[in-house]
Amino acid sequence: MQVSPPKLNFGGRSAGLPASPHLSKFNFVKFYKLGYILLGVPNQGSVFIYSNKLNAFMEPIFTLPYSEFAVAKELIKHFKKKEGYSISIPISRQQKGFDVLLYNQKTKKSVAMQVKSSRTWEGTIPKRKLKHERFKYYTWFNTFQVEEGYADFYILFGVYTKSIHGKKLDKSREIKKWYSHILLCLNEKEMIDFLKELTTKSEDKQDTKFGFGFNDEKRICLTRGATNQPEISKFLFTTKIREIKKALS
Repeated sequence: MQVSPPKLNFGGRSAGLPASPHLSKFNFVKFYKLGYILLGVPNQGSVFIYSNKLNAFMEPIFTLPYSEFAVAKELIKHFKKKEGYSISIPISRQQKGFDVLLYNQKTKKSVAMQVKSSRTWEGTIPKRKLKHERFKYYTWFNTFQVEEGYADFYILFGVYTKSIHGKKLDKSREIKKWYSHILLCLNEKEMIDFLKELTTKSEDKQDTKFGFGFNDEKRICLTRGATNQPEISKFLFTTKIREIKKALS
């Protein structure tokens, strides 16, 4: 089954994507000849099949977290099929170590990617200047164990609702005008070093969580996991495309 917006939109199971206005209006796609309805379920990242003939729900054929769907879609933009690239996602729900596989048909090389996702919270706009910078959006991740040799790159994914402060709510049905996302990309060594260097603000000990803040998709700062707020924009996905292509060459 091939599913792509805007005909059918996945809600974010692991990313915590809110129910979109598009889903609330167009969440039923009827196949009258077959007697089936495909129902996209927001916040669960699933597609359920409903049979008019059997009057019952069937087991989902394929489920995909929105975070992985968005990452695959982003990869398609930069790694074109005509250039010999292919993107695969494991069918097994119990697949260990990676979530997306990027393959170069010309060199027969591949890179495995693991996706970690977070929902995003809107920050409060301060009325006066503070010691630490405040941001419009914040993410929150749990630390995890990197199993060496499984994934070549780690993608930190955050989906957010575009701010409507001082603006009229956009009534467009285009999802991109309501939601957007940020992607950070770290290779295996960078991910290991990043997690090791996480520290709490009050005490010099390793933190069990980390998060970053941002106002737009160009500048990202680590807001939890460090005593200050270091900029980590060097890990933005767009800055790592050349490195990924080099690994596939």
